[in-house]
Amino acid sequence: MMLSEEVTKKGFAWLSRQTAAMRTEVFRLAMDLRRQNLNRLRAAGNEATNSPEIEEQSLARAIVEMRRERLKSSEELEKIAVTRVAATKNSNRKKSPKTDLVITLMPEIAKLRDTGMSFVEIARVLKKKTRKGISKSTIQSVYSEYHK
Repeated sequence: MMLSEEVTKKGFAWLSRQTAAMRTEVFRLAMDLRRQNLNRLRAAGNEATNSPEIEEQSLARAIVEMRRERLKSSEELEKIAVTRVAATKNSNRKKSPKTDLVITLMPEIAKLRDTGMSFVEIARVLKKKTRKGISKSTIQSVYSEYHK
């Protein structure tokens, strides 16, 4: 597999910006690829001596493979980051004061529901007790959320 000159140059530039540990891994992979290439040539019956061209091709292929792995993992990390951002946005949403009030009154609402009262009747009782108008739909949605 021959790589274009531009891809090879970009790969070498990428390699020069990497840490020593990453460069070592790239060179280790390049040696493995070179060995595989030479063994393939020997198996085909061709003359298999190491040359600067084979070394350069092996190093360029190793860089491409290492960058491909890195890009794949960064794509996975990007997906994780997107899901974390979405979860954070959802969790930071403030509940309305009335919803908080209904949550605190949930034991009493549950008792009223057990006696057979409708959500409209419960809304009337809560309005008298708290002096705040709470809609039946708010009570119903919070009740269904906490009593599944």
